[in-house]
Amino acid sequence: MTAYLRERSVPGLRIVVRNAVYECIQVRCALRLVRGVHPGAALIRINQAIVEFLSPWHADGCRADFNWDVRAEAIEALLRQLDDVDVVGPMSLLHIVRTDGNTYQLLDTARAHGGAPVRQVRPVQPWSLVLPTPRHLIELIGASSRSVQATGVGKLEIGGTFIIGGATGQGTP
Repeated sequence: MTAYLRERSVPGLRIVVRNAVYECIQVRCALRLVRGVHPGAALIRINQAIVEFLSPWHADGCRADFNWDVRAEAIEALLRQLDDVDVVGPMSLLHIVRTDGNTYQLLDTARAHGGAPVRQVRPVQPWSLVLPTPRHLIELIGASSRSVQATGVGKLEIGGTFIIGGATGQGTP
């Protein structure tokens, strides 16, 4: 690809060709289901709706775009439209990034950035695309939960969101 582009560009132009990388998003939220809904079946449907919303290959999902962003408000709106959901409670987004140095970063929007939780995830690397994790952490709540909690080690998954030795952050810049 580099040789092809060099042949067709102006002399002296520096060309760098890279493969796209993927930055993963895991939604962590609390919600209350509509009375009478089977929780197991509802949680499967809700997880699938989130996966489809964050998937660039799904018709109604995020576009395959290098200038992407994921907003918590958009996911909350999606959840409110689902027949199974009565109330959407606290939400955070985990942002999992694999860097060029083959290390990982775990960013959590619930960690205060300048005093307030971040409500948007943007790419750390300009050549990345967004992908959903296969499973999202959806907890069932009563009407009393109101605050967003930063994710602790007990809620991380080995092989997915549990990162050893990587940098942790307070949200995306």
